[in-house]
Amino acid sequence: MASGGYWQCHPCTLVQSRKDGRISYRRHRGQRLAKQRAYREGHLETELERTRIWKQRNRDRVYEVKDRRRALKRGNRVGPVSRMKAYERDEGACGICDDPVDVDDFHIDHIVPISKGGAHAMDNIQVAHPLCNLRKGTN
Repeated sequence: MASGGYWQCHPCTLVQSRKDGRISYRRHRGQRLAKQRAYREGHLETELERTRIWKQRNRDRVYEVKDRRRALKRGNRVGPVSRMKAYERDEGACGICDDPVDVDDFHIDHIVPISKGGAHAMDNIQVAHPLCNLRKGTN
């Protein structure tokens, strides 16, 4: 071609460049991780503040990841869980004392605790007051 371009259609060129990018990404993994580590060490306070803000804004995700990891570690069944869907399903009532629960301040309680082999799935969770859930423990 006179312009110096390839005789490939645009999608074919794009696929090849993505493939090359993935190979390069894997090849330079060690260098990339070292740079990230050095940045974090040099900006520790900034990173801690960013993490704190993210956790405040994504409270649902924090609890979901924590409970999911615990269940997987024990070999329990894990399924998709949504705090708000559980709240709507339970009509905002505590599964332990049956009193109304504040939408901004509630816990997800595992009916059969993860520590006793319970699944981390929608069929094994209920909405609970923080105090009710903490009093219950793993009983």
